[in-house]
Amino acid sequence: ADSACAIASNSRNQNMLLQTGTITYVNPAHDGDQLIAVGEEQMVQGRNGVIDSTVTRNDGTLIAFFRGVVRSISGHTLPGFALMED
Repeated sequence: ADSACAIASNSRNQNMLLQTGTITYVNPAHDGDQLIAVGEEQMVQGRNGVIDSTVTRNDGTLIAFFRGVVRSISGHTLPGFALMED
């Protein structure tokens, strides 16, 4: 969940750091389960952002919710690369 948050928050090629993160477990995961984490940007305003991640088992069972509050710092995730606009 934390990695999905990091990937989503840095997807604009702006360095973002996690300020706070909260995870809520709703179902157990077991040894051998394939887990899928998806991060989604909820809001970015100025230097601040909110990223929500969900973790599900490969059968679709929800395992956990993660909410991360992020803040931008100077620099780029991939220096020298410009963000492609739609």
